[in-house]
Amino acid sequence: MTTAHLIIDGKPEFNVMESYYRMFPHEMSTESYWVHDLQPAVRIDKITYEKLLDKMIDLRTQKPAIDHFVIVVHGLHDANDFGWGMAMPMTDKASMKCSYEVLDELLKLRDKNASQGALDEFEGKYAYTNQSLGLKDVTYPPGSVARIVDKMRTLQKLKVRWVELRACTLGTNKPGLESVGRSFGARFAIAPDVHMFFVSIDVARGFNKDPMYDKMLKLVPRARKFENPANKAEKLAIGVQRAGGVSFSTDVLTNAMKQKWFADSMIYPQSNYIDALPNAAKPTNFFIAGMDLLGGKYALPQEKAYRDHLISVGPLAGNLI
Repeated sequence: MTTAHLIIDGKPEFNVMESYYRMFPHEMSTESYWVHDLQPAVRIDKITYEKLLDKMIDLRTQKPAIDHFVIVVHGLHDANDFGWGMAMPMTDKASMKCSYEVLDELLKLRDKNASQGALDEFEGKYAYTNQSLGLKDVTYPPGSVARIVDKMRTLQKLKVRWVELRACTLGTNKPGLESVGRSFGARFAIAPDVHMFFVSIDVARGFNKDPMYDKMLKLVPRARKFENPANKAEKLAIGVQRAGGVSFSTDVLTNAMKQKWFADSMIYPQSNYIDALPNAAKPTNFFIAGMDLLGGKYALPQEKAYRDHLISVGPLAGNLI
């Protein structure tokens, strides 16, 4: 197990991600034995690439023993889910998005140790167009290129080892993922090659004792069915469906008052989830994260299919470790 900083986009739609990681402060990586023990989440309001660099520099400086990061942001992708980078502006008041093509140009400047004059000249001439992303002739605000490249150099010297990006579909484009990882000066980078979801599971609402549970189960045919391995009479059904954009809807049924068996076996065995007390009328709700495999199919963190959809690149050029 390694300790990692956790950074989450500050938008309200990411509140469920913070709640999930507060309940389950661990993140699975590409192997069953490889788990990140997460620090409390740091949120970045009105996130930009430059603000992300600032926060990573701060965290590496404050706690130099921790050189792993888990970063939860929107992935930048086209209509075919091809990953282009991270869905955030490069800096404040900029239409320039954090595309790997944009990062590649800055990496060239960083790696050749471009002078202030060369950075300013590049900024004055550079415009970015990407029809797949709806961008045409976008430019940098004055002075921002030199600032960003300087921060890229600073973070590179602080020696980031691993960056786990929970940015949807970025892993579909390994060269693009490499560019994002290199821009942090990281030695390795990982991202999913499918969409991810983080949702609240309202088992209190879905609590139905037998035989009502079996009758209602017919109403959610796509829901995955789970049984407590220690007591097969205790059952849980969870359906997860893309609801449009980045949102997901859920269907939940259970006949069991206790759900920690599910949290332990499918999410992570050490958590802050607590079963309902003996005198409670309903089960205790919890959160889950997973890989969306389409058609109602999904993979949860303790499943091999979850790890199989995490794509790793590295060792990356430019890392100083």
